Amino acid sequence: MAEKKLQLQVEVPEEPLRVHGDHARLVQALSNLLLNASKFTPEDGQMTVKLERDAEAGFRLSVTDTGIGIKIEDLDRVFEPFAAIEKPTNIKGTGLGLGVAKALVEAHGGRIWVESSGVGKGTSFTLTIPESKRR
Repeated sequence: MAEKKLQLQVEVPEEPLRVHGDHARLVQALSNLLLNASKFTPEDGQMTVKLERDAEAGFRLSVTDTGIGIKIEDLDRVFEPFAAIEKPTNIKGTGLGLGVAKALVEAHGGRIWVESSGVGKGTSFTLTIPESKRR
């Protein structure tokens, strides 16, 4: 991110949110989202990571960028492995990262989804994971 001079804004609550799960796998899911946001956001763009308590789901984490966005008709396919989604850039990947993130989030009892207003309008990936009742 530093190479591209991306601005990173992080918003987290003051009180800790506890999750009962596999730390490495949850970090992997978040890393996949951050990598994608960084990869598809042009130089001097912005990424925002926001963590907040969600009364119904436990907690909600979103990764939002000012990047290339996603065509509305492709939103339903972004989590499919090897989905051939046309991008207005030559940036390539394995086509597995978002599918892996989805599987990991769902394995923790959570949910993940994507929103974009279209090409050139940025993207927001949001996930929810139940909060641990353990203290």
